[in-house]
Amino acid sequence: MINSSLDELENKFEKLTLNENISEDIDAKIPKNLQKNFKELLDIVSLPLKYPEYFEKLKVDCPKGVLLYGPPGVGKTLLVQLVSNYLKCSLTIIQGPEIYSPIAGESERLLNEKFNIALNSNNSNGTILFIDEIDSLAPARNDDSNSVEIRVVAQLLTLMDGLNHKSANELSSRLVVIGATNRPNDIDPALRRPGRFDREVNISVPDESARFDILNFCLQKLILDNKLDNNVNLYELAKLTIGYVGADLSMLCREAMMQMILESSTNLNSSSTDLKLKQEYLIDATKRIQPSLKRHETSYAPKSANKLSWDQVGGLSDVKDKLIKAIEWPMLHSESYTRLGLKPSKGVLLYGPPGCSKTTLIRIIAQQMNINMFTVQGAQLYSSLVGESEKMVQGIFDRARKASPSIIFIDEIDTLIGKRSLDGGGGGKQDVVQERILSMMLNEMDGVSELSNVLTIGATNRPDQLDAALLRPGRFDIQVYVPPPDIQARYDILKVYTKGLKIDSNVNLEAIAEKTELFTGADLENLCREVCLIETRKMLTQLNGSMEGLNELDIALTKDAFDEALEMIRPSLTQDQIYFYTSYNQSLSDK
Repeated sequence: MINSSLDELENKFEKLTLNENISEDIDAKIPKNLQKNFKELLDIVSLPLKYPEYFEKLKVDCPKGVLLYGPPGVGKTLLVQLVSNYLKCSLTIIQGPEIYSPIAGESERLLNEKFNIALNSNNSNGTILFIDEIDSLAPARNDDSNSVEIRVVAQLLTLMDGLNHKSANELSSRLVVIGATNRPNDIDPALRRPGRFDREVNISVPDESARFDILNFCLQKLILDNKLDNNVNLYELAKLTIGYVGADLSMLCREAMMQMILESSTNLNSSSTDLKLKQEYLIDATKRIQPSLKRHETSYAPKSANKLSWDQVGGLSDVKDKLIKAIEWPMLHSESYTRLGLKPSKGVLLYGPPGCSKTTLIRIIAQQMNINMFTVQGAQLYSSLVGESEKMVQGIFDRARKASPSIIFIDEIDTLIGKRSLDGGGGGKQDVVQERILSMMLNEMDGVSELSNVLTIGATNRPDQLDAALLRPGRFDIQVYVPPPDIQARYDILKVYTKGLKIDSNVNLEAIAEKTELFTGADLENLCREVCLIETRKMLTQLNGSMEGLNELDIALTKDAFDEALEMIRPSLTQDQIYFYTSYNQSLSDK
């Protein structure tokens, strides 16, 4: 009996998936990057809605709850609407915040009312009850939860459990609840147990290929009407729009079209037939429409404006080469590494004296690779609330996964996660928070959740203060020493900071490089800035303090100005510091 019911169910499923294939009409309404998610969601909800009696015959509870999760703007609500339209079922929508009421019992009544509307829709094709922002309706219960939150979560659990006791012959049994959230870990865990929201669909941030598909989808009408200029290159635009989700790209295209119409309206000689969307309109729109991921304070998405390059950092050729091999090669050629059975490193640590361009080097490589970089400053993660710091660490790693390939850059990592105390004493509350952050960091790096194409990079001036657990294989196992500049590097740095400026013939940059031992790159930048200020002050004195005519004067950097600046600017480094870093670097080489 059970076998025959199973066969019958399989036949129904085959008819559903083979004879009711996604139509061309649906194809035209869904960007390619969402079609897999659409099919996955359709497969989950279609059988419980169309054939609940077969689940009853098998004495198996059919799926009643699906959780869609992903960042805002990726298309969660759109998918639910498309599935509902495709199955011709009713759709009842609950916006999480609209349920809350300060009146006792009112929130539970409103929730009950919505469920009753969905249960009594009398649609033979079934009903989808869609709860948007479900995390605001049913947050995880804890000691700080208020009574309304606790009661609403309890009511939702009761209503979900009640769905499994409906007879398959009742139309009200043909109901599936879909929740959507961009914060799945904030939902009460009881909701994600079997019999409730036991199926989950992850909708991720689109990668470069998916962004091209979305742009192509958004501009389809213009493409068909031959309204795209020949210079439009959607592949190039897809590369520039790292971190953009579907909603961002749709807004970007709309902004570019507005620019096209505006340009046309100001040109009296143009007609509507002359309207063409140009590449420059789309590029300009990226400057006005920011990606959703970049709106968070810890994220940084490289842009083509103010392009950084290796030439902006003088010297350090060995360091640059190491970083390209440790960061760029594994991330840009991940498929080749996988094919060869090579596991890329999860962490890279840069250490060396302050002012030697550690942060600049990472920003350059992220922009050269055109990938997202999430920058973390230690102070951002400290919180007096128990568990809040760990939650923020988890959130950063979660956003980085969604935006992969990406880099998490932790500047001054020693201030965030230093050495743990052996006896558990000493630093009081700060030490306790540091230990909790360190534990969460280790969990994330060890892959409690898969870190696919996400690299964690730390930078520190005090490598000796880092906990040994961070430096073990599988964590920050690549350590790169960024040394203070030697004489050749100092000369290269001076050339970088005087590039484009007129230099007097008696200035010898090589001689200045010799005189600036113990100067860091930041010190040399400061030196060149001071020279420019000295020369500007001289010119202003000649003009009796008037700015008029300053632009016409031929200002050249002189040897006297460099000598004066050298008297004023002191080096940041000492011989003891050089000895410390050299010794530490040697100790790692000897291991």
